[in-house]
Amino acid sequence: MALLLGDPEWQITSNGTANTVNLLFEPVIAGASTQLVDAADRGYIAGVFAESDGSRPHSVWLQISNDSPHVQVRQHPGVHLLTDGTDDERHRAAPAFYQQLGVEALGSSEYANQLYGRSPKVLAYVASRGQVRSRPSLLKLEAGTYSPDHIGDALITLSGRSSLLEHDKGQRKALEDKRAKYAKALQRHEEALAREDTMLREAEARDELRRKIGSAEGDRRAALARGLLDEAARLRSAEVLLPQTAAALKTTADLLEHLEAQKAAASNLTALEQACETAEQTKDQCLTDLTNAQTEERHLGEELAEAQKALDEARTLSAAHAGETAAALQEELTLLAQQTAEAEINRGIAQRDAHTYKDQLRKAEQGQAGLVGEVLHSLAAEEDITGVGLLDQIDLDDQTRDRWEAALHPWRDAVCVAHTDLPAALEALNDLPGAVLITEGPDRNATATSPTSHETTWPAGIRSAPEPARQFLHALAAQTQWTQQPPHSSVDALGVHIVGSFPNPTVGRAALCAHLRTRYDEALLSQQRAENLIKHLARRVTLAEAELKRAQAFEALPQLVKVHREATDKLTHRRRTLPQVATLLEEAVDAWAMAKAALSGRKQRIEELERRIRETNVTLQNCDGERREQEAVIARDGASTAAAALGLDADAARTLLNWPADWLPTQYTQLLAEAPLPPAAPHGEPPRERRSAAQLHMAANATVDGCMVALSLRAGTSGYPTVALAHASRLDNADLDAKADAALQALSEWLTENEAADADIHTTVEKVRAERLEENAFISRSVETLAEELRHTQEVITQRVAGALDNITTALDQLNRDAGLFGADLHYQIDPPTDTDHGWRCSVTPRWRRNPNGPMLAYDTVTNTAQEKLFSIHLVLAALLAAPHAQGRVLVLDELGDSLGQEHRREVLSAITKVATAHGITVLGTCQDTLMRDVAPVCGQILYFQYPSKSEYLNRPTRMFGYDPQAGRVELTAEQLTRRLAR
Repeated sequence: MALLLGDPEWQITSNGTANTVNLLFEPVIAGASTQLVDAADRGYIAGVFAESDGSRPHSVWLQISNDSPHVQVRQHPGVHLLTDGTDDERHRAAPAFYQQLGVEALGSSEYANQLYGRSPKVLAYVASRGQVRSRPSLLKLEAGTYSPDHIGDALITLSGRSSLLEHDKGQRKALEDKRAKYAKALQRHEEALAREDTMLREAEARDELRRKIGSAEGDRRAALARGLLDEAARLRSAEVLLPQTAAALKTTADLLEHLEAQKAAASNLTALEQACETAEQTKDQCLTDLTNAQTEERHLGEELAEAQKALDEARTLSAAHAGETAAALQEELTLLAQQTAEAEINRGIAQRDAHTYKDQLRKAEQGQAGLVGEVLHSLAAEEDITGVGLLDQIDLDDQTRDRWEAALHPWRDAVCVAHTDLPAALEALNDLPGAVLITEGPDRNATATSPTSHETTWPAGIRSAPEPARQFLHALAAQTQWTQQPPHSSVDALGVHIVGSFPNPTVGRAALCAHLRTRYDEALLSQQRAENLIKHLARRVTLAEAELKRAQAFEALPQLVKVHREATDKLTHRRRTLPQVATLLEEAVDAWAMAKAALSGRKQRIEELERRIRETNVTLQNCDGERREQEAVIARDGASTAAAALGLDADAARTLLNWPADWLPTQYTQLLAEAPLPPAAPHGEPPRERRSAAQLHMAANATVDGCMVALSLRAGTSGYPTVALAHASRLDNADLDAKADAALQALSEWLTENEAADADIHTTVEKVRAERLEENAFISRSVETLAEELRHTQEVITQRVAGALDNITTALDQLNRDAGLFGADLHYQIDPPTDTDHGWRCSVTPRWRRNPNGPMLAYDTVTNTAQEKLFSIHLVLAALLAAPHAQGRVLVLDELGDSLGQEHRREVLSAITKVATAHGITVLGTCQDTLMRDVAPVCGQILYFQYPSKSEYLNRPTRMFGYDPQAGRVELTAEQLTRRLAR
């Protein structure tokens, strides 16, 4: 409803139109399934407006669309509603029905003004508009978020006076434009003054130029007269000096040719760089040669010293030489080396044997020779078992030694242990394969170290043996036969035959130790003999080597003498050539330095040569110029030409310059460039012109050039005044006379053209300035008039706005007192804008009194919340009451009576009802079912919205209740309403 009535809070004239699409049905927001129900792409709000008696109905349809434009309105007189068909049929027919209404759709920015006027038709206080939360409002003053400026704007809008604040906008714009025009006029006046001052200065400058140009023309005529006299003097001197000038010219030309050749050589950078590089390479090579020569000299000196040393040593050794040849001595040394090697080998064998026999003797003395020692060590370490070697403890007769040594030889590593220790011994020797253990039968309990009993009988040839071996030895004796030739022992049962007759004893510790001790002593003796032999051979080798050295020195002496002599010759030759190499290096360094200097100083050398060439050229040109000038003077007769240019003869020119008659000399030593100066005029006579023709000409040219310089300063900003002057300024400075002539002519023509205008310039400028001042005064009076009108208009606006606020204050105070309170007012301040970029500022602070004698409290003072809400309602109603033509306006209040107690709710509803009834204001308020008991009695009509259940996403059809003629509450239907409007 608020959107249809053009609620300004929707901001539909700006970006709020896009927010209106949030009113369209959206299944997700409504809680419906997107698979069953589609979102709406457009929707319609239809309203029928009529008089209170139902006459003059007028239908307005507002379309909301997802597409742009989002909001459009069509309207047409009469009742135009879709009432036929089902809901779905009406839904489908709505777009076509809407298009048939009216001639042209109204846009979002215009429909409210065209349908309802400029004052807002509706004032809606709702929580949100679409998906946008509503701004702070007059109904929420207790929240403290509404500033006095916002309150003032809202009250002015509600009172229908907002258009007043726009009345002065045009006047402010006109005044601002007029002030801008006046500022521009003043600016143009200042600019014109500057231009006119420039014009006056330029006229004065042209007058000064006219004076200078006259002076320049006089100097030019005097220069021509002086030139005529100079030409006459020049002609006479040329005839005398021409032969001398020709001779000097030839000499200067020869010198110039020589200098240019030197410059060409210095200008060849590549040749200089190559020469420098070559010189550096030569220097480096010479340095390398000198270094090599010095190194060679040092090496040769060392070689000579070595040769001298070798020669001295050879001579010393040769003196003691016995005469034997070196070859014979070398053979003797070779033989001695072989003998020494053999002796060292024998000594090594003897040392090895002595070590071996010593170790075997030590083990034999301990009864641990061979594998027996390892077995006994393992038994003692693992199980602490005592055992003895079989052969170590057997004592043999010497007659049967060969027989028993052959028979026992396979058992030389056997160890005897007690029968009781046999299991443990076998376990201890588990990691020593090949170990042999011998023990007695189980019926005896003798240990390996038990002493032999006198009652024990041993096999023939055995004196004693370890007790555990008794049974073994008897068995071995029974199965073994000895054969003397060849000596061997046989075990026929096993087919075993053992060769006997060992050269050394193998059974019995004593016999074995005696044998090993003898062997050890023999090895020590062999070792000593070998060492003695080695010492003897070493002495012989030393003597032979010394003699060989003397023999070799004697035989090498002739060659060493030759080598010494050659080394001496080489060193002498090198020392003789070394100074030459050093000299070459010095020359190469000097040449390199010169080449570097020539390269690094190339620019200076070229500059020096160029300077000399320039000087020579100048001299040559001067000589040539003099010759040519002399020839030209003679050939062309310059005096006649000068006379023709001046229009006078020489005597007339002399008279013009006030020179004497004898001004021309008779003797010449140089070519005269000009006539010699005459002496000063006697006192009392007119002064003589003593300046040269060039000076006179330069003075004239300088005057003209000064004029052109002054013009060039102006040309930098505004250009030259004439084309001829611009052309003269661009002429080449090479021909200054031609440039000065052109400039002088252009200046004369230009000054002549402006002479008449310059005479009247001051009168013209004064007249124009007077006219401009009068025009500016008129504009200034216009600005003052507009400013006065604007002040009057703003005063009227201020009075009318203040009157509206006073009316609101009166209504607010009356509503407050009618509610049983103690009065209220508005404290306001109205500030007009200062320019078109600012607007009116109306700051309003609502106030109310809590007790009869208390002060007025501002709206944002924290007090009773319910009374604050009641005060907010009174303020809104007061604004509506104070507005012109309040009848027909609509006030929309969301959640009517929310958060109010019963008494305050009654007061609010009573106030709203009285205002609505008295002024024809329509109030639309929403409330919950629990408030219907208080709200229903004061309502003219009730619209009842029913929410069926959470599973339904649409309300049930709206129900409307009103009063019948007997003031009874009845339910209204759509047919009744449309039928009433159609009458």
